[in-house]
Amino acid sequence: MEVKKGQGKILAIPDSGNIDHVEDNALALPLESSEQDCAQLTRYYPAPHTAERLEIR
Repeated sequence: MEVKKGQGKILAIPDSGNIDHVEDNALALPLESSEQDCAQLTRYYPAPHTAERLEIR
């Protein structure tokens, strides 16, 4: 995942078939990320150089 400032809000919803997980993720909405946070996430999770299939469980 690449995170960029000014791109708008991003909400990841892993395993959203479970209402408890959806509610837990909704609690994260008020969190704010600094430019440093976004840069660190981009370093840890860089965008792929080519298209990659995502595993569907």
